[in-house]
Amino acid sequence: MTFKFNFTKGGPYKFPLIDILINNINDGGNGPLKYTALVDSGAVFCVFHAEIADLLGIDLKSIKDQIAFKGVGNEKQEFTGKVVIINIMLSQKGQSHQFDAPVVFSDEINKDGHPLLGIRGFFDKFKDITFSEVRDKIILAA
Repeated sequence: MTFKFNFTKGGPYKFPLIDILINNINDGGNGPLKYTALVDSGAVFCVFHAEIADLLGIDLKSIKDQIAFKGVGNEKQEFTGKVVIINIMLSQKGQSHQFDAPVVFSDEINKDGHPLLGIRGFFDKFKDITFSEVRDKIILAA
């Protein structure tokens, strides 16, 4: 099964943005929620703002362990967040692909930015991911 998305123009640049549905695997009552996320081959983890966890009914305060990460936006500083497994689904033209993925939720990143879909939790859920500048497409083969 293959999903194709157009790059999204933002100023002079084009970005690999895709629509996803996310859900709390422990309590589906608050979801699914729809977000436009950035497919980021430079991100090791999927990283979402902590506000999204709240909307999904996830209590981050009850999670003690934190993870440190860098490289969000133009920031050089280190951020911290908490890892939670959530369900992510892509749906297009009658096809869908869903999977559980670890996501780092952090209140230290810009809440106005797009959720980041990284190597662990997104890229590792597909057979192939192609960024085609020539065809202006992101192609995801599940």
